[in-house]
Amino acid sequence: MEYVTVSAGTGHAVLGALLGGVSATVLELEVPGLALWWPRGHGDQPLYPLRVELTDAAGNVLDTRERRIAQFGQACDTRNAAEGAGASPPGSPG
Repeated sequence: MEYVTVSAGTGHAVLGALLGGVSATVLELEVPGLALWWPRGHGDQPLYPLRVELTDAAGNVLDTRERRIAQFGQACDTRNAAEGAGASPPGSPG
């Protein structure tokens, strides 16, 4: 059996197991409180470290991947669009 650990630089982590013959798994890691990434000219572009580590049953590290990721918003506030102001993401600085 092998194990996959996904961790964020915020101290949050999730662990999953790969049973014999299985080469893929899906893990979901929720990290509350991340600041949104904004397009250039509309706000900050904070990036957060993400680490994925594959270990064997004895805890030996078999592979590691590290990336910097961003939190993107997925909603759009169109309340002012009818007034010609255009649409902007909720909480948008501008």
